[in-house]
Amino acid sequence: MLCPLGRFVAWKSGLALLCAAVLLTPVGNARASAPADGPGFRRHLDRLVDEGDLNYEQALVHRFQRVFAPDDLPSPLESEGAWPAKSATLLVHEFDRTRGHLTVAAIRTIEGYLGRGASSEDASLETAHFRIGYSLSGADAVPSVDVSPENGIPDLVDWVGEHAETAWSRLIAGIGFTPPVPAGQRVRISFREMSAFGFTRIVGDVPEIILHRDFNGFPENRDPAGSRRGAVKVAVAHELKHASQHAASDWTEGGWLEADATWAEDFVFDEVDDYLRYLPLGSPVSHPEEWLPASYEDCLWNHLLVETHGPGLLVDFFARRGDHREEAVLESFDRVLRFRGSDLQTAAASLALWCYFTGANASGRPVGFREAELYPTPPISSVLDTPEDTDAAGLIGLGTRHVVVNGAGRSGSPQVEFVGETASQFSVSAVILDRAGRRIVVEVPQGSLGAGDQQLPVEWESTALLVVLVSHVEATSGRAEYFLTVDDHHATGVEGLSARDRFRLDPNRPNPFRVSTTIPFELPVEGPVRLTIYDVGGRLVRHLVDHRTLTAGRHELVWEGVDDGGRPVRPGVYFYRLEADSRSATRRLLLLR
Repeated sequence: MLCPLGRFVAWKSGLALLCAAVLLTPVGNARASAPADGPGFRRHLDRLVDEGDLNYEQALVHRFQRVFAPDDLPSPLESEGAWPAKSATLLVHEFDRTRGHLTVAAIRTIEGYLGRGASSEDASLETAHFRIGYSLSGADAVPSVDVSPENGIPDLVDWVGEHAETAWSRLIAGIGFTPPVPAGQRVRISFREMSAFGFTRIVGDVPEIILHRDFNGFPENRDPAGSRRGAVKVAVAHELKHASQHAASDWTEGGWLEADATWAEDFVFDEVDDYLRYLPLGSPVSHPEEWLPASYEDCLWNHLLVETHGPGLLVDFFARRGDHREEAVLESFDRVLRFRGSDLQTAAASLALWCYFTGANASGRPVGFREAELYPTPPISSVLDTPEDTDAAGLIGLGTRHVVVNGAGRSGSPQVEFVGETASQFSVSAVILDRAGRRIVVEVPQGSLGAGDQQLPVEWESTALLVVLVSHVEATSGRAEYFLTVDDHHATGVEGLSARDRFRLDPNRPNPFRVSTTIPFELPVEGPVRLTIYDVGGRLVRHLVDHRTLTAGRHELVWEGVDDGGRPVRPGVYFYRLEADSRSATRRLLLLR
């Protein structure tokens, strides 16, 4: 059975959705290409493993083929136009860490790929902190071009030496990250042919950085000196940061290591901006609802922390990781943030806001990333067309939804009401674009029961766009449900009432609830009453009172989360509707399990 509540969740205007999408979603899409051994390729292999078509070590071998021997990949796994992997460090580390569980054949195959084409070094260049060995013949030979400067050393090797020392100066000597080798020793750098910018491998407790042998044909970046030179810069800085990470905490941070190293390359060589290519691939800008687990594109987390607290926070983070290697990574971030008077939840809320003010939303931003104009424009999650519409959804930890509110036909000041699971912590912010082009951010505070109600300090007539950001700012909890309304006038949706009437439907308590909830209401006169429960699709679930005569005054009824047949209903958002004396009122409640 359908009731008038069906209109509460209907999309009234496809045009409004389209217009909002034009405002908030990117025009272009950089997903046409992806890095070798990127998340998409790994997810595809994981599916094949789950379906029994591959086992783990076969999938691992294919990942090595993708980076070190693309011609050996089976044809169904071949991919045209894949970028070189930004780093193969974690791939090689995974092999070194799991080799005790691999067959002899798999180990030989992978070691063969790692050693394929290896040539003896013809010469080397020593700088203050690096020994750079290279060959001028064989499969791994560097280009012999020696013109700038003409000094008997190939230009590529000169570049590596120069940029490696710049990275050391900024990251190790400047900020204070852990040196990868003891004082007086040099980090070894060599070259090889591969589909990766580079990788770092630990050999006898000593890091060795291996870089691509020529960097020809790598993706374009923004370096004024040319994309090839820019690729060398970011590869050197990225792998030096990996070497420092290992010295600090033995690579116990998983994908956060790549996010950190990608931040580091941009910190050292800001003019290159190679990290921009990765932001459409799963970052908190392009995929705000679910951007973890961390990888290159999630360097935005580090950018946020450094731009708000300074790079010393990351030094403290790795110092803590060195002493607490079994601790969850986000717990370590929370500890160092608390030392600075903040916490993980506050930083997560800031990340959500900063990631909204990017791309087309960056102009006139009140807060945000320094290079926000260069980022993708974030997507919309849903549109509330009418005051009766509800955004009833769930978010995993650190996820964010962008809810556009259609202001057509509304007047007065927008009223935001939010209810979330009490066991989880949310951050809710209203982002207002007024007709003068100003952007205003208003927080919607929440009480101890996870509910918030905020009248915004603007009028609809002066509002060009209203977007509500809902963020689940706890990292350790799972999916958390919530519901959001705007302009539902305290969610009472009453038809034909004056302020003097005693017809009243009050909030249920508790809300949200797990076992049972009490619904209070007040009647002005004695008469037949109907109190019913509907799901978000407008389907009748339960008759609590069905045309029974009740006296005037206060009443309370209990709903135990079951339908008319006594069967438990699914958790989620429901509506309770009171009808009496030719009047009606509706509220929303949230059932948890």
